[in-house]
Amino acid sequence: MKKLILFIHGLGGSRDTWGKFEDIIKEDRSFDKNYHVEFYEYDTALFHAKGLLSLLGKIGKVFSIFEPTLPKIQDISRLLESKIESQYRDYNDIYLVAHSMGGLVSLKYIVDKMDKHSQTKIKKLLLYDVPNQGSHLAKVSSFYNHSQLIQLDKYSEFLDDLNHRKAYKDIEKILKLKCLICQDNIVVDKNSAQAHYRDVLELDRTHTEIVKPIDKDDEVYLHFKNFIIEKSDDEFLRDIFDNLSNEIFVLLHQKYIHTSLITKKIHSQAQTRFKKHFYHFVTPHTEISKTKYYQRLGELIGVEIKNVTEFADAMGELAKKEKVLLYINNFENNSDDRALELSTALRNLKENYYNFHAIIIGQEKLANMTYRSDATLSPLNNAIKKIFPNNAKLEKSNLIALVKSLESYDIAVMKDFVESESIGDFDIGDTLKMKLFWCNILDKRDDGGLYWKDMETCNVFRELIKI
Repeated sequence: MKKLILFIHGLGGSRDTWGKFEDIIKEDRSFDKNYHVEFYEYDTALFHAKGLLSLLGKIGKVFSIFEPTLPKIQDISRLLESKIESQYRDYNDIYLVAHSMGGLVSLKYIVDKMDKHSQTKIKKLLLYDVPNQGSHLAKVSSFYNHSQLIQLDKYSEFLDDLNHRKAYKDIEKILKLKCLICQDNIVVDKNSAQAHYRDVLELDRTHTEIVKPIDKDDEVYLHFKNFIIEKSDDEFLRDIFDNLSNEIFVLLHQKYIHTSLITKKIHSQAQTRFKKHFYHFVTPHTEISKTKYYQRLGELIGVEIKNVTEFADAMGELAKKEKVLLYINNFENNSDDRALELSTALRNLKENYYNFHAIIIGQEKLANMTYRSDATLSPLNNAIKKIFPNNAKLEKSNLIALVKSLESYDIAVMKDFVESESIGDFDIGDTLKMKLFWCNILDKRDDGGLYWKDMETCNVFRELIKI
């Protein structure tokens, strides 16, 4: 699947705005061959001759006629649309990374598409210190005619129109958006930069430094990387439904993850595809008799059954005629024996009936039951295992509680962990790594490695273990 990371500079900028970004990405193995980097450039200047000449009276105005006018933001946005729909049409997903006025170009493009009810391939938008509600420095536009600066004034017609459009306020409903803003207010006021967005982070950088990472460990780059690589709900769903016919899916989630929204999406897509043969079973939290357990499964599929053999026979009869999907929540609530019995039946159904499909959802215990070489649920060893997208916001109290639960030798190892971005490979046998992972401190990436959820979490850990 081809993915495009498209950088868009701001007022007076160019490809050079982004410093070492491209070189660092090329050296970073986290970005595989599916990722491609491009730069969208347009005519812009901090000081424009046409506007300056107009200050020189009649003679200046005469000469200004021969100077080209800088394009307005809406013109730049239309050119961006043209480029995306022609030069970049073969990409499946596009991630826009925009600085300053480039963010307004991006927003204008996306909002226009939303208003037209047009599909867009933009999946993520990362905004670096964007004047969503204008910049006070744009007041200099009142002294000379600079077409782009005029639009950056907080009272401009352009910003007034953009900020009052419903699509602009709803943009986070259709894509993932993050704002990185400067702590100082020199170029863009913090209120203007964060606007109404939910995911906002302040960095101790200037307006130009915030897009110039020094190296791969620079927080400017790490926030970019974590945001881009993190899988969106749509990508997660597409991976499932594109491969559902091939294998059983085991979906796992860490602590504090909010799964209700994405499971509703899975439920909706599954019902659309499987219609009346989508069966959703929630494993009881308390132990019930085997007979009662299978009676509940039978009620779900509309057949009277009392044991696993009758369940497999009934499900097999359905799968002979129709596509069937069994969707099971909280699978780890089963006893080991019942989990093994049911997973064996599911494996046999999958191998014998092409029309049979299964999705099993659980947490850490289910992972231990399926990942290990000596796993309790050996019939699910070959299942496709996927981790739910990490959408949780960790509270410091969660981290404090975890640190207090660590042994002294774990603390010693942690001192090495906090000095590194990567914590090594996902290893189900490594107790400390798995504890950190399932408590949502670490993320698992596509390369199979474990990384800090974000540098803020790493820094809190550094503080808590007294480094």
